[in-house]
Amino acid sequence: MKLLIILAIMFSLYSCKKDNDAVFDETSFDISYFDKNGNDLLDTNSPNSYKASDINIYYLLDGIKVKQYQENLEYPKFFYISNEIRENKHFMVLFPNRKNLDENNRAITYINFGDNREDKVECEFQTYENSSNIQVVKIWYNDELKWQYTDGGSSRWIEIIK
Repeated sequence: MKLLIILAIMFSLYSCKKDNDAVFDETSFDISYFDKNGNDLLDTNSPNSYKASDINIYYLLDGIKVKQYQENLEYPKFFYISNEIRENKHFMVLFPNRKNLDENNRAITYINFGDNREDKVECEFQTYENSSNIQVVKIWYNDELKWQYTDGGSSRWIEIIK
């Protein structure tokens, strides 16, 4: 009987996860788009607004642009235009490339809006040894640094004027 109790206690202690075993993935971020006149380009009521059906995401993988689409995902096109409005602005949530990170922990994503309109997004990531944890720490949009992680934390949200 003692052996059974000892085994039960050992099993329960062994199966407990440590708090530091939690995995975090903070790689997605939000983008709002406006034209030069201040019109929200993600608002379907705005003239010349972007349509989700026209937008495609490409990852640069081993020097080749690869269109991203996985039917089994909640957001199969690797982005979505949110129904939520924040600070009177619509926004798109992008799930950027984090595969094949280069020596600087960076990867490139292209957003194709159709009609030969394409933008380049480069992200730098922080990864952690012996862990699956990953977070974006810098975002460049068309080679311009638009967002950077700070210790106080800030919303991963950028605004782009087209």
